[in-house]
Amino acid sequence: MYVRVHDQCVTSEVFGSLRCDCKEQFDHAKAMMVAQGRGMLIYMPQEGRGIGLSNKVHAYCLQDQGADTVDANRVLGFEDDYRSYEPVLHILQHFHLSRIQLCTNNPRKIHLLTELGVEITARVPVLIPTQKHNQAYLDAKLHRMDHFLEHLAPAPSACAHETNGDDLDHHQHDGDVRIEQQTTHILVMVGSVLAMVVYLLVNSI
Repeated sequence: MYVRVHDQCVTSEVFGSLRCDCKEQFDHAKAMMVAQGRGMLIYMPQEGRGIGLSNKVHAYCLQDQGADTVDANRVLGFEDDYRSYEPVLHILQHFHLSRIQLCTNNPRKIHLLTELGVEITARVPVLIPTQKHNQAYLDAKLHRMDHFLEHLAPAPSACAHETNGDDLDHHQHDGDVRIEQQTTHILVMVGSVLAMVVYLLVNSI
């Protein structure tokens, strides 16, 4: 089953910022799940790679002065990424999902989930076209955070399609998406973290 572990991005998802690809990844992942007929979206409240909305706005000010997303966080005294994914394991166990196809470009997310015991059978790319507003951000993701962005750094075997489990061993769309299929929203409380799980269904799982 396709699973997208998506970290909150109020700036793009609520206010329409174009300087990142977060909302577009969110929409594209939903579209892939609808096309497949089922999937799970786990929405994690970890704004700004875990530094929070207020600090993220300060980081944006530094980016406007020329810093990239990594250096902006460091200037503010933060590490590159504070996100953690312990609740994801419990959510997957709750729904009796032992093996998943993870929709992500982020090797760190793959590594952390694998360390927690999540069996990832395939990485499914979520590639978003570049434009003038997100170019610097995607470049930083590629060169500073080692994200799998095949469309920015083409390789002989690179493509925007699903990749198999062997891909994990090496690195341990624009537009509105109208979801007309049945959608069930389930709120799951795990410790002090509230995560939203969205099932996208055509047929019963």
